[in-house]
Amino acid sequence: IREILVLPSVLGFTPNTGIPNQIYFLNRFLVIIFACILLWQVMITTHEYFGYRAAILSGVLLSLEPTFLANSHYITPDMGLTLFTFLAYKAFLNVLISPTLTRFFYLGVFVGLASASKISAFPFLFVSFVFVFLFKRKTFPLEWYMDHVGSIVFACIVSLFVIWGTFFFRLTPILVKHDNPERLSNKILAYANEKQIAIIA
Repeated sequence: IREILVLPSVLGFTPNTGIPNQIYFLNRFLVIIFACILLWQVMITTHEYFGYRAAILSGVLLSLEPTFLANSHYITPDMGLTLFTFLAYKAFLNVLISPTLTRFFYLGVFVGLASASKISAFPFLFVSFVFVFLFKRKTFPLEWYMDHVGSIVFACIVSLFVIWGTFFFRLTPILVKHDNPERLSNKILAYANEKQIAIIA
């Protein structure tokens, strides 16, 4: 998410006017797009489970929620993280309802995108999976997991492949210290500083 949000600055689409609102307008616009997609997905999902009126209500409540309003225009990875985490949960519910290979694929994609957005997404998703395994054993016994072990492994591979893809399939280390010059985000910052492009610190 950080790399996506910084692209307008790296590509030189930001004017050097000295006015922050103008310099970072495109960066903020990308965050707003993530927020709009999240709002749209929340309404669609609510409509699928609870109907039209509940979908309208969920959209109104989310659009007025203070945290959503605060983060829907700040240049941070939080809105992208929230979007992909929500989509991962939705894909997870779809797998539980109908465990097809296609739905396992989408689960892997969105878990990968959420984890790539911010590593803190993984514990939240992991706790949910463990919760279902421990407290929904009557609905989803051990035999259910054994029957779908191939699909589960497939989803894990897809997830890892998506995470690798967000690093442009680089073979250099991904998990490195924050100040390591080989870190992709640090290379983008170094490039922007070299070209004297307005960048997000």
